[in-house]
Amino acid sequence: MIDYEIRGAIAIVTLNRPAARNAINAELEQALFDALEAIDSDPALCAGVIAANGPVFCSGADLKQVASSGNPAGDQRPPRDTIVSRSHHKPRWLRRFRVRPLAEGSR
Repeated sequence: MIDYEIRGAIAIVTLNRPAARNAINAELEQALFDALEAIDSDPALCAGVIAANGPVFCSGADLKQVASSGNPAGDQRPPRDTIVSRSHHKPRWLRRFRVRPLAEGSR
């Protein structure tokens, strides 16, 4: 679902569902959340980059999963309990910067 690598003090998280246009399903959501938590808890890291394999960075929620379960997380959790709601706190590595994070297209 994702590739996670560390280059020096930078963690690179790559979404890896190019056939599904990197749509976020329950597995990808959990893997991404786990990777962000790992970045946040590693004091040796100064930055995190989210990239994507394929021509599309991320098409959003996996609509096939939403259609079958009514929830992008794919289970019975309330729709609010997703990676977006779980990440409203500023991670440790982001609090150190006074500038806003930048987004860039896929690799």
